Amino acid sequence: MIQPAIMESIWPSVGGILAKIMGPIIGSKFTGAASEAHAAAMALEAWLASVGIGEKLCDFGFTAADVPKLVSSVHACPGMDGLLAIAPVKADDDLITSIFTRSLARTGVSAPDSVRLPLFIPQLLV
Repeated sequence: MIQPAIMESIWPSVGGILAKIMGPIIGSKFTGAASEAHAAAMALEAWLASVGIGEKLCDFGFTAADVPKLVSSVHACPGMDGLLAIAPVKADDDLITSIFTRSLARTGVSAPDSVRLPLFIPQLLV
């Protein structure tokens, strides 16, 4: 999951808005202060893990050596450059690299096994 790293990256610019929108998920204690960026990202990561979305890029076989290719794939995705252009922060290759790098490994935030849901459940489709 890369969402926590994305949120941490944009929080200093739009934390006030994110605190209101994400409050039901990350908790109402956040005010939007730039200093809350990391804690808010960890709260989002914990919530994602609690609903069964705890995987990080390493769980899909990605390593630090793959980050440059991941960054290139962002630009190869049709329409992505237009979306990056309207990001609340300058979404250059340095930022994208930072997001993918921070999304590689586990942070220790996880949900109990009792609330984990499988990421893919193809057996339900038959």
